Amino acid sequence: MKKEYDILFAPCKIGSLEIKNRFVVPAMSFTDVITWSNHSQTENKIEDFLIRKAKDGVGCFVFGCLYVFNQTNVNDWLYNHPDLFKDIPALMDTLHSYGTKAIQQLGFGAGKAYIMPPVLQDKYDEDKTIKKNADMMMASSDEGLPNRWTPERKTTYLTKERIQEIIHGIAETAYLCKINGIDGVEVHASHEGYMLDQFIAPYCNHRTDEYGGPLENRLRFACEIVKAIKERCGEDYPVLIRYSLVSKTKDFSKGIILTLRSICR
Repeated sequence: MKKEYDILFAPCKIGSLEIKNRFVVPAMSFTDVITWSNHSQTENKIEDFLIRKAKDGVGCFVFGCLYVFNQTNVNDWLYNHPDLFKDIPALMDTLHSYGTKAIQQLGFGAGKAYIMPPVLQDKYDEDKTIKKNADMMMASSDEGLPNRWTPERKTTYLTKERIQEIIHGIAETAYLCKINGIDGVEVHASHEGYMLDQFIAPYCNHRTDEYGGPLENRLRFACEIVKAIKERCGEDYPVLIRYSLVSKTKDFSKGIILTLRSICR
């Protein structure tokens, strides 16, 4: 093997957490080990996949996104359901036995990127409960933004009170992750236009309060999330935040098209 690849097998650290190598499996659909349906993911062979990859030498997993509130009842918070973590300690013990670490990705909303299932689309205008929950799922930095998939649906305003509820919900869920043996958490942030992206992007965020205006304000929501997790879980508990380093979107349906050559530079 070429010497320049040696770095892939060298340990690295995230705060106090040491990972044995640079091979990390990122969060993706169907790698979620905790679900609101409260059934064992072993049924879907997820745990089998993770253990097999741990045996192969993977240094760290980032488990698939876990929403901190129920997407069909946005006032039902995950931290009120510690039983959903019942299978996690045993899984973590197994992964740790192979020297593999695991981080749980946490999410809390998609705003204008929320994909409303067809069954909810059909009932949105006639069922008040469905409309209330769907509007909350589509709540964003600003009201009136067109939904990415169904532009006729518009976002509602994410109030400061709701922002604080979300921050608290994320911190409490992170604590559940910690006490059940998960090595750290990752905040699902800006990539693909999700909630925190809508706060940082000027074309989406026209707020006049402390969460809008200059970059420092537009980053405030994300910073407060990280601070809350640290306060609840301790300064040494690893917290990742999945941000895009550069946004190429300038306005709705207006992005920058890059050639393959420029991407590869």
